[in-house]
Amino acid sequence: MVVYENGVKLLHGGPDGTTFVVRDGIVAVERGRIDGVPGNLFDKPMEESDEKLPRWPNHLGNFVSWVRDRSKPICDVEIGARSVAVCHLLNLAYRYRRELTWDPQSWRFVDDDEANEWLDYERRQGYELLPV
Repeated sequence: MVVYENGVKLLHGGPDGTTFVVRDGIVAVERGRIDGVPGNLFDKPMEESDEKLPRWPNHLGNFVSWVRDRSKPICDVEIGARSVAVCHLLNLAYRYRRELTWDPQSWRFVDDDEANEWLDYERRQGYELLPV
């Protein structure tokens, strides 16, 4: 289990899913399926001020549009990085067989040097990262 500092918990949800334990209930997500506990978790209509994700029929169409007009794609580098980070966080919690607390602001585990060792590695000569 990975626990975010804001209290959201992520659990390994089966062969290809993730479970989020949030303030109002539980959200289980797999490809093509989303379930909530309690069952009426998704019945509340969204407010005008709620953040809404853009919808595209497919990622390829969005990518072609992005290349054509240089707009920001729905799955840009930041979204991609955070999406894959969730998978890595769950894998580390599974590997260590214990709860890990993640700080999404600093991109580090809280008070866990052992888990933080996985966040970077020494690169071979010629493959070092350039300074930002």
